[in-house]
Amino acid sequence: PADAILEQLAVEDVDRVEPARLASARDGKGDDLTAIGGIGPKIQDVLNTELGIYHYDQVAGWTPENVAWVEDHLGFSGRIRREGWVDQAKSLSEPVS
Repeated sequence: PADAILEQLAVEDVDRVEPARLASARDGKGDDLTAIGGIGPKIQDVLNTELGIYHYDQVAGWTPENVAWVEDHLGFSGRIRREGWVDQAKSLSEPVS
């Protein structure tokens, strides 16, 4: 489909920048990243162990360059954007009022 081709072209124009990592989860406990649609237990494990991503606010802070880097690392072409991980993480990281 034309949309997929345009999306791929847009991704190819973005530099890849590795997101900031943490050595371990803050306070010894990470967030349940599986609450983000599209992240299952296996992907959460890779995010935690390989990428040092443990918290919603880390995903919420990803730039388009970070998303492109993570997609390359995970072998996901456009999936993070399609599934809206960053927006979901922003909602999950907001304090409950």
